[in-house]
Amino acid sequence: LFLLSIDSKVRENDSPNKELPFCERNGLKYVRGGEIIEIFDGAKNPFNLRNATPQQIKSNTRIYRIELDPNQFEQDLMDNKREEIYHSFNLIMRRKPKENNFKPILDTIRSLINTSSLPSWLQNTFLGYGDPSESVNI
Repeated sequence: LFLLSIDSKVRENDSPNKELPFCERNGLKYVRGGEIIEIFDGAKNPFNLRNATPQQIKSNTRIYRIELDPNQFEQDLMDNKREEIYHSFNLIMRRKPKENNFKPILDTIRSLINTSSLPSWLQNTFLGYGDPSESVNI
């Protein structure tokens, strides 16, 4: 999930100046990434579309609990820009589920490394800093 802050100066029927960089041309000020942890309906009840009641489905209100990137958040705190940035988001963007596979892949790699199920001669190669010739099966 991405949170965007857009403040476009282009009016509705005008076309943007193509000479400007993308962010300036479209008014993109800030982008922050996060992961949806929980979804709630308007009454703050946990919401799951598969188990939702008809009243929850009819409601247009959704509350998302998002885990933000802690490193970026800390940097924003140190730069004293937290209020400016996090109160200005006006667009939510998500990737298609088929394209959004980075976290499951990273979790799988982390799990493999932590459980030590990889042979020791393959670990360094698997992580990308070993000598590939060492991983030849004899």
